Amino acid sequence: MKETKDQNKPKNNTKPESSLEDQISKDEMNLAEYPITLLSRRAPKGIKTIEYTDWVTIEGQKKPLKWIVTGSDKFGLPLGGDQDVYIGIMEVWRECGFKDTVIPIGSIYRMLKKMGLPDDKRNYDRFKSAIDRLTTMSIISENAFWDKEGQCYLSRRGFHIFDEYQFIEKYRKNEKTVPIPFGYIRASEFFYQSVKNGYLKDIDLKFYLSLPTPLTKRLYRYLDKKRYRREAFTMQLFKFAKKIGLMAGSLEKYYPSQLKQVLNPAFNDLQDKGFLKNYTYQKTSDGKSEKILFVFNQLPQVAYHTEDEDHWTKPLIEDILSVTGADHSKAWYTKAIRILGPEGSRSFIYLALSLTRDASHQGGIKTTKDQYFISTLKRICQENGIFL
Repeated sequence: MKETKDQNKPKNNTKPESSLEDQISKDEMNLAEYPITLLSRRAPKGIKTIEYTDWVTIEGQKKPLKWIVTGSDKFGLPLGGDQDVYIGIMEVWRECGFKDTVIPIGSIYRMLKKMGLPDDKRNYDRFKSAIDRLTTMSIISENAFWDKEGQCYLSRRGFHIFDEYQFIEKYRKNEKTVPIPFGYIRASEFFYQSVKNGYLKDIDLKFYLSLPTPLTKRLYRYLDKKRYRREAFTMQLFKFAKKIGLMAGSLEKYYPSQLKQVLNPAFNDLQDKGFLKNYTYQKTSDGKSEKILFVFNQLPQVAYHTEDEDHWTKPLIEDILSVTGADHSKAWYTKAIRILGPEGSRSFIYLALSLTRDASHQGGIKTTKDQYFISTLKRICQENGIFL
């Protein structure tokens, strides 16, 4: 993307009268899936890296998955509270329509006001430190970062989320306590392309800001991605703890009871606020470890204009193709959607897509994604008395 000198300056086209609590904003899906900050308010001594490793099946082959976050020597890794700043920046960017890499965040004073934080020295310093950490943080991804445009996991990529920022604090005459907004942060071209390609999810900022701790907020961001079109979600306990970035480094020295002591208060907060219906710990099938089963409260249904069939069939077909890639089955997908209607399509198709994604990620598909999705959808429909 070509950049001009004017793009280096913030554009005063934001809405200072609104607050984050009034908005349904956006969260980039890869950054919701993997950790980008510690979950503590201070960095543990000697911890300079957040690392998540796993295995993923790509085109029938099992490959290593790695997500490595490093901070600079001077500023260190982003802290738990820094995800608030990331969310705030994403909201300003959303207001600007994600038009380019330059995000006109204005003054620190204005950002604190939007985020509902007191305009005091402590929060002012906290914001400046968070920006330093977020712009100097580096991420190495191996078979982890999903490229929506290419419909594939990138084999290996190193990148920054934000490349640079600038603040110039100017004051009106005789108003020394109120700075004139003049500041921007620039997203990296790589991160911008993911956002521009629409690999985003909604985030309820009023709910997010009501959560009491960085851990609870991180759990909400991750689990909210997982509850999309599904009623329940399960994951092995230690894998879950690593996935959300609960602890940097090895967890083998920790007992399950210790992890539960840390996680349960945050789970209870999400349950009390109506996000989780319940959660339980269960033994894995081999009996050697434990897993967590989350049951979600149902999301509100999105209203479609049934008088215009294309309005609801096209998005569904696009979502199916994004998983299966089977253009030759488009006619069958269309027929199934018409039989099920708007309500049935949303309920059954997205459940089948979710199961297909999970099976693909775990290497459980022995045919093709298209065949697996169709057989799964037929089974779900038959269980509900519908035959396709």
